[in-house]
Amino acid sequence: MTLPQVFFDDLAMTSEMVEPRDHSDENEAQARTMITKLLETVY
Repeated sequence: MTLPQVFFDDLAMTSEMVEPRDHSDENEAQARTMITKLLETVY
């Protein structure tokens, strides 16, 4: 299953509101990968 880009845009906006802005792109990419794998496991 491939998640739509809209999901990642929404996820990025949500994480920016919740998390401090000093997180690196690498950490954000790792978080997206983890969340994607988690969702693929659920669905």
